[in-house]
Amino acid sequence: MIVAIKPYYDATLYEEYPDKNTGLDEILEIQKIVSGSTYAESRPILLFNTDDINQILTQNNITVNDITCSLVLKTVQMSEVPINYAIDAVAVSSSWTNGTGKFADTEDRKSTRL
Repeated sequence: MIVAIKPYYDATLYEEYPDKNTGLDEILEIQKIVSGSTYAESRPILLFNTDDINQILTQNNITVNDITCSLVLKTVQMSEVPINYAIDAVAVSSSWTNGTGKFADTEDRKSTRL
């Protein structure tokens, strides 16, 4: 059985633009910007509703030890991508509130930072 579970919330956090609020943007960005001695990354964050996951497991009499999971990311635009690279996925250490804007919005909307 294959089940697709979409995130409840998602956003991108930008080191270079800490006040950008991208909680409504359709695009999650994974980027690394290196310009001279300046280095900045963006990090997408995703929140899945664990109640939905538990409900699926319970309905199908499955335990969490019986499943495998994968995160599928699709490319919209890419440039200067190396032949080999790795994307690390880690748990967010605190709660967060989904943003209300897009990257192109003005910076007067403040993001909720971790």
